[in-house]
Amino acid sequence: MIAESIAIVGSILLAFAIDAWWDKLQDTAEERRILVGLSDEFAETRALLEREVARTETSITLIVGILDEARGEPVVVEAEDVENALRRLLLTPTLDASTGTRQALISAGKLDLIQDEALRTAIAGWERFLNDAQDNELTMRPFVAGVIVPFLARHGVPLSRVLVRS
Repeated sequence: MIAESIAIVGSILLAFAIDAWWDKLQDTAEERRILVGLSDEFAETRALLEREVARTETSITLIVGILDEARGEPVVVEAEDVENALRRLLLTPTLDASTGTRQALISAGKLDLIQDEALRTAIAGWERFLNDAQDNELTMRPFVAGVIVPFLARHGVPLSRVLVRS
């Protein structure tokens, strides 16, 4: 009878151990799937941000060059370059980063599956970073429209102070 009790208790403990091991294995596999999905999402967002940064830097470089030269002699630039630079700075759509994997992770309450605490914290704060980037884009538009464009207009750029090359 004691042997049977020990065998029953042992088999129950073994079943719990196997169940815990299986759950851990499943959690690890799900964490791996989540991390791959997040990696793909972040790579896509990084490429998007890099394109936007390069595009904005090009526009800003052109506008700064025009502003620097607007105080002196007529500026020689392509009219299309000025129009494109201003259009990019004024009409750029806000950042639309893919966040489906992250949102699904958080809404399903599975953020705790990510073992790395620093990564978990960064994932939780990622939306704040994206919101800041969108706020910066939205802040730039009124600055360009209210400060840069009037300055260019006062200095005749691109109409009277820009010599347009064909």
